[in-house]
Amino acid sequence: MKRHRTQPHAGRYDSAFKLGLAALIVAALLITFWPQPPPPDTAATPAPDAPPVVAPAAPASASTGDPNAANAVDPELNARAEALFIERTLASEAVAEIANLGNELLQRGDVTNAVRLLRRSVELEPETEILHLNLGIALGRMQKTEEAIAALRRALEIYPDFPEAHNNLGQQLTAMGRLDEAKQHFGIALKIEPELASAENNLGIVAARQRLYEEALAHFRKAHQMDTNYAEARFNVANALLQLGRTNEATGWLRDLLNLQPDHQPAQMVLLRITSAEAQK
Repeated sequence: MKRHRTQPHAGRYDSAFKLGLAALIVAALLITFWPQPPPPDTAATPAPDAPPVVAPAAPASASTGDPNAANAVDPELNARAEALFIERTLASEAVAEIANLGNELLQRGDVTNAVRLLRRSVELEPETEILHLNLGIALGRMQKTEEAIAALRRALEIYPDFPEAHNNLGQQLTAMGRLDEAKQHFGIALKIEPELASAENNLGIVAARQRLYEEALAHFRKAHQMDTNYAEARFNVANALLQLGRTNEATGWLRDLLNLQPDHQPAQMVLLRITSAEAQK
């Protein structure tokens, strides 16, 4: 695999607080802003001479990392994973297949076996930044934040201008409360890819964690302008407006989001709380 230049696709980046957000909203009762969850997933385009290494998409909820989950769903897939894991060839095609399968397992919620395969891909090709990125994403999903940070830093050592690695590293740093460092990496990602909506959204999350809600709102609005299909940016705009006491505007954003994505449960729950509170007045 050769070093490559990735192309942005903001819609496929996980927002920084997508996983477990519904439960958080109920607990917080719209009073506190969102803590940082496992990293959003990115997509990276490999070099033309290698099969695609597809970075994982976020599942609907946080994974338990139970390998039995994938075994119950598709034993054939796990048999292929085992065969690939013991494969000793250094062919790029084999490494890409291992990485792709690791990402597929991650999408299915089998985080343990996903990490196992992604570690193997890094062992076989330690100088390929995409593989370190994917491993960092999976380790973040396992809540192994320090290891995730190490993998993402390694990706950046290989390719310093890797916006997805900067973005994911910033999210892991946000999870640890290292907000100034996180903000720096989000800024670098945006310098490399000025239309990277998830990085702009993540700057809003940092501002919200610092209770700078006007600043957060500006970042969320900008992320929405970058990608009007970015559901989490719309949702964050609504939450920032609620924090600023602008309930009517927030309600409009939530309704617009639900028109586009009717099954967005966090938006449903927040809107329900707003309407219930208004009915009790």
